Amino acid sequence: MYIALGKVKASKENGKYPEGEKHAFLAYAKAASHDEAEQIIVKELAVAGWAFPEISKIGVIDPDQNKEDESVRNANEVGFSAVIYSGVEQ
Repeated sequence: MYIALGKVKASKENGKYPEGEKHAFLAYAKAASHDEAEQIIVKELAVAGWAFPEISKIGVIDPDQNKEDESVRNANEVGFSAVIYSGVEQ
């Protein structure tokens, strides 16, 4: 399981935030490699109405040691999970 921290812009398909508004995100991807995790994160954020993700940090976590975290559990079940923070970023 990979965890990534970054920023992403709302696209015009985003129904919650104005287009172009930038927000921080924390994403989890069930992947076999760093590259695969990045591809999953970019694809799934786009599906959810987010564009131009800037991943600043990415690393491996053990989902079995993070079972209390709902986002980790969701990513372990379906392959991806993300938290988008409501505060606007620069």
